Amino acid sequence: MRPYQQVAEVVSKLQNLDSIKESLKKLHVDIDLAKTKGESWIEEKEESSYQEIMQFIAKKTSEILQWLLSIT
Repeated sequence: MRPYQQVAEVVSKLQNLDSIKESLKKLHVDIDLAKTKGESWIEEKEESSYQEIMQFIAKKTSEILQWLLSIT
């Protein structure tokens, strides 16, 4: 049987990985949302102005990059 402390440390690290995995899933959804909105704008299905769509994409990109930097 493995020592309790070692098992607890491994469990903690696995929980951290699960947390990162869930965050990455959310990040993937955010990326898909930004892409879908941008593609809808290109296809003229989105009523935003050029400036609004560019601001939206820039904001989403910034949020994504900030999150990625925070986990490195």
